[in-house]
Parts: sequence; structure tokens; C-alpha cells
Amino acid sequence: MATKRKDGRWQTSWICPKSGQRMYQYGATSAEADAKMEAARRDIQLGPTPSTDDDFHTIAGKLWYPQVERMRADTIRRYLGAYQNHVRPFFGSKKPGEIKPSHIQRWIGELENLECSANSICLYRSVLSRIFKLAVAEGLISSNPAAVASMPAKPERVRTLPMDRLRFLINTVQGTELEGPVFCAAVLGM
Repeated sequence: MATKRKDGRWQTSWICPKSGQRMYQYGATSAEADAKMEAARRDIQLGPTPSTDDDFHTIAGKLWYPQVERMRADTIRRYLGAYQNHVRPFFGSKKPGEIKPSHIQRWIGELENLECSANSICLYRSVLSRIFKLAVAEGLISSNPAAVASMPAKPERVRTLPMDRLRFLINTVQGTELEGPVFCAAVLGM
């Protein structure tokens, strides 16, 4: 939706999925600015058809970026950050057909060495896997190598009772046969 600027022109903006930068379009009317924005988006989305000679980054730009652009702004930022900071540096210049599950496993190992959390690694792998799924759907590769990569174990979530609830529980079972087991469980953090 276009907004009117102080100088009288109309302006509309959007985040370009290829660069991650905010792009601005201007027009004499609101409709003209919106039309320019739609034309710019269409140019990005309908780029040339990907081929097996394209590198991973080019494939991502042609297949994945147009899908990301339709997501919520915070999701776009998270996915583009994951792609730009962790996926592209490792896979961007390689051809998708040359990337093997062993490459992905080594990349996951490097992420673990960088002390990335298991949840973050899952996000990065999800972005990578989605791009490969789109490449499979386009017939550029025969299978998704990210689908067979083993992920690091997610740590179990530890839940503890707040002190007021713990006191209530101990007071409730006091004098019953459950007093001993509940007290032991509370002391041991079970």
C-alpha cells in the first residue's frame, strides 16, 4: 500500500528476497507506485528458468526467494538470515547436483563446532532442505540430500515447579503415604 510523501509523490516499499534490502518504488499516484512495485516483484519472481548448470545460490534465487517473499516479515528476516549467514557461505557456489549428504553432514558438524544450538541447526537445515525440495520438483536433481542428514539431539526441556507450588504440594501430601515419595522427588528435582 502506497503512502504519500511530503514532496507529493507516492511511495511503496517491500523487502527484496534476493538482496534482503528494502526496495522503494515511487509514482505520481498511489496506483502508479503500487503498479511499479508489482512490476518489480514480478520481474524478480519470473526470472529465467533455472537449469542444472546453475549454482546453488542461483537456484535459491529463482525457486526459493519468491516463496519466502510471501511470508510474514519476521519469518522473512529469520529465513534470509539463516540462508545468508549459514547456508549460502557453505553451499552457494556449488551446483546442487554435486552436493552429497556427506557434505551436509560435514556442514552440520561445523555448525556444532561453532556452538550453534540444535534448534538453530534445525532451522538452517530446514532452509537448505526446502531449496533442495524445490530443485527436485523442478527436475534439477533426483533427490534431496538434506533429507538423510542426521541432526544433533535437542536437549530435553527441564521443568521445575515454582516454590509456591512446591510448598503447596508438600503441604497437601503431608501426613499421607505420598509424603515421602513427593518429598524425595522435590529434593532430587524429579
